[in-house]
Amino acid sequence: MDKIVSHASSHPLKALNMSQMLFCFTNDMLCRAISGEFSRDQEGRNEIFLEMIEENMILFSGFNLEDYFPSIGWLTSLLGFDERAKRNFRRWDGVLSKMIEEHKNKKDGNLKDDDFVDILLSLKKDAGLDFNLNDEHIKALLVDMIAAGTDTSYIVLEWGMAELIRNPNVMKKLRDEINGIASGKSMVNEDDLSEMHMHYVKAIVKEILRLHPPAPLLVPRESMDNCQLEGYKIPRQCRVIINCWAITRDPKEWDMPNEFVPERFVNNTMDFKGQDFKYIPFGSGRRICLE
Repeated sequence: MDKIVSHASSHPLKALNMSQMLFCFTNDMLCRAISGEFSRDQEGRNEIFLEMIEENMILFSGFNLEDYFPSIGWLTSLLGFDERAKRNFRRWDGVLSKMIEEHKNKKDGNLKDDDFVDILLSLKKDAGLDFNLNDEHIKALLVDMIAAGTDTSYIVLEWGMAELIRNPNVMKKLRDEINGIASGKSMVNEDDLSEMHMHYVKAIVKEILRLHPPAPLLVPRESMDNCQLEGYKIPRQCRVIINCWAITRDPKEWDMPNEFVPERFVNNTMDFKGQDFKYIPFGSGRRICLE
């Protein structure tokens, strides 16, 4: 909020890139949870993470001939995709190796097991575990947390702001609820978000996730066995993509599916934990995304 106010004061006629601002906010928040205090000299990590996450998205979600014609996989190397992937891997490896080393080199008096990297390193030393956790495993977990947590979170925030601007009546109702619960406080705290409070806030969050799921095609799956679905034969080990965007806008399941109506979730027990199959913004089953 300070950055927004500062920009508005110093550049009143210049537009502020809210996408970049929200990305930095979510990335900072994740870095604090993952690696503890986010020192000021590490602010440049925002740009580095943004570049690496965008490259991940291009490499993972782009069309790959080898997926459909394994025999011509050599073309991906010829076209430079293999080297591009290795180059991005080296960037991730360098940043995460430095992060892990910083935690390993902490002085004992300052060591607190209150961030994700500290907890993973403590598990690595636990001889009672049934598996061996090494630095490569830790880096893989950190990539998942940073890449999946940053991109999806700031997209939801951005769509939320856009919908509130487009629906001033919803924004007024939301503001009235927050002001009533905050009771003059300058900041809302976690206790204010308890089950007894802020029902409309929660309804708005659910409606944003319904109308604008951050991963509209979820994460690709692979069928475990042969099956048949509405006349279509799905073979074993077939890549399956779930169109979450279409499910949450299905007029057979939702009234006014393309309209932003948070009231549909007021006094409604439906949640996003994967048990209501017409509303699965995080997926469902054993491999549901972390919330």
